[in-house]
Amino acid sequence: MKTLRSKFLVYVAVPVLFIIGLTGAASYLTARSILMEQLRERGVGALQQYADEFDATFGASVQTLGILSVHAGLTCSDRNALAEIFKDLRKRLPVETIFLVGMDGRVISAEGDQSFGGPSPLVLAPWFADALTEGEPVVSAPHRSELSGKTIITVANKVRDDQDRITGVLAYDILVENLQAGMRRYDIYKELYQPIFFIMGRDGTYLLHTDKNLIGDRLGESKSDLHVRMREALSEERREWVDVGLVDGERYFGGFQRSKYADVFISLEIPLSTGLYPVTVLAGIYAVLGLVCLTMLSFVMIVLSRRIARPLRMLTVAAVAASKGDYNEVQAPVSPDDELGALVTAFNKMATGMRQRDRIRNTFGRYVTPEIVDELLESENGLRLGGDKRKVSLLMSDLRGFSAHTANMAPDKVILMLNRYFAAMVEILLRRKAIIDELQGDGILAFFGAPVQLPEHAAYAVAAALEMQAAMDDINRLNEKDNFPKLEMGIGINTGEVILGNIGSEQRAKYGAVGAAVNFAGRIESYTLGGQILISESTYSAVREIAEIRDVLDVEMKGFTGAVKLYDVRGLGDPFNLRIHERKDKPKGTAERIAVRLRRIDDKVVSPKAEPAWITHLSETRVIMETTERLPEGIDVRMEGADPTYPQVQGDAFGRITAVSQGDHFWTVSVRFTFLAPALRRALREFLSATPD
Repeated sequence: MKTLRSKFLVYVAVPVLFIIGLTGAASYLTARSILMEQLRERGVGALQQYADEFDATFGASVQTLGILSVHAGLTCSDRNALAEIFKDLRKRLPVETIFLVGMDGRVISAEGDQSFGGPSPLVLAPWFADALTEGEPVVSAPHRSELSGKTIITVANKVRDDQDRITGVLAYDILVENLQAGMRRYDIYKELYQPIFFIMGRDGTYLLHTDKNLIGDRLGESKSDLHVRMREALSEERREWVDVGLVDGERYFGGFQRSKYADVFISLEIPLSTGLYPVTVLAGIYAVLGLVCLTMLSFVMIVLSRRIARPLRMLTVAAVAASKGDYNEVQAPVSPDDELGALVTAFNKMATGMRQRDRIRNTFGRYVTPEIVDELLESENGLRLGGDKRKVSLLMSDLRGFSAHTANMAPDKVILMLNRYFAAMVEILLRRKAIIDELQGDGILAFFGAPVQLPEHAAYAVAAALEMQAAMDDINRLNEKDNFPKLEMGIGINTGEVILGNIGSEQRAKYGAVGAAVNFAGRIESYTLGGQILISESTYSAVREIAEIRDVLDVEMKGFTGAVKLYDVRGLGDPFNLRIHERKDKPKGTAERIAVRLRRIDDKVVSPKAEPAWITHLSETRVIMETTERLPEGIDVRMEGADPTYPQVQGDAFGRITAVSQGDHFWTVSVRFTFLAPALRRALREFLSATPD
């Protein structure tokens, strides 16, 4: 199955054949189910109508007998006249004979007056005694006639004279076969379904049957499933019953209904094969049409495959050239204006795009690292949404007080300052093999150790952070020349497992990392001060042999039970040999205490409650003050001047409490500035210059 022609035949013709077959089977089963239900309904209707016709004919005979009984009683003395009446009625009714049995045993019938030299044997018949005692005509069980040997049913009723005395019993024998006339009314069923009508006695003997050869046989002698269950229903004395079963290996619908007047059962059987004949014919026609359609489809597929194969062969030659990197020579001839033409045109455009691939790779590198470019362009699943679990080191940095610094700056100056900052940071991160996840606002999220494996990713992350802090001095010198505010950056680093891959939608996605380790890195960064690098315990475990730690902090974090250890890094040993430049910034004591107000900041919301405090020592980066109440270490506060005699401390100032100790009368609190308004910073410098050490 290597040729396109054979594949077309298999991949198209076979499914079409399957669909045709499945549709045909479903249609056949549905039509068969509908016809079966209709056949059952018509069978029940035919049986009901046949039984009603039988009872109507038989009932008319019973009613006629009641009328005759009255007439016979009035004219019982005129036996010859009564015999003539019997002869006339025998011609009109479906009876074998009509007779009157007197109480003296004499019999008057259509054949004349009969005397047996004693009581007639008829007075010994069960129906004779029943007729004398019952108030209505009685009907005997089916029995064989002594005259003709045929099956008859005797109907009898007592007669009275003018004095209301019982003078005898009037009876006639109804030939069961004469009731067959009712069956002729259902020729439509006979033509459509070839039904089998028959009348049975209580013991299952066929009294009347469309197949006369079966008359006298008993139901169930064939041991057919349907007949056996019908015989069981008779023995249970049911008045009516219908079901479906097998008769001589063929499925039949069958049933019976008891007559209202006689102890006989009107029955019907319909072979389902004849009832389902239209569906069988339809299935045959459908099969022939399916084969014709399949043959035509195969012919069309052969012609179509030949038409498609030629341009595809030429396209294959061009594709081989493209696989060898010969993009300039890849130009397949365009076929006519159809889908194949569109395919070849698209291939030629693809070849043009492949020529631009190297140029795109270089340009793309401005936005993501070359490692990610290779991952996206070379990997089979490079652009697939989703990712894999990897252990990496995450670095998150943020500029302290950036929003407050830039609130009153022109937008173009803000962009210039940010681009200067990002240019330096990105260069360091890429050199240290980082993958920059995103630049958001003034923050940076980068990770180390993926997609390319980097065994010492934690050390590279710490080394990058040390270089980034060192680069802030050069950035601030340039900012000072442009009259931009001084920037300070805090960096948090965490090592852990993340989900790494393409995140987003089919329309827009990015290659990045998500997971609890990313969130924890953000938590660590939020605890940093300007110029500080804090790393998690997992990162410290990876670099403890070469890391130089300034301090170990125990901080309380939301969602964590107990204190979390963070390590304040000041340097990294061999082979990186990096160290943060220590700034000498010893606070100077003030001549007198300067009154200020403190407001706590919780989730970036400033509390309306002001707490009194007094500055005792001051520098450009921190302040030492006394408070009457203990303030928690690590919280952010806003400081407001409360003494108008000191304009140097009037203005916006934000900081974080880094140390708290208890004195004799006051609490001593050390606050690290996180933001100073430019005017306040200048006034503070002038104040410190004028203050002796």
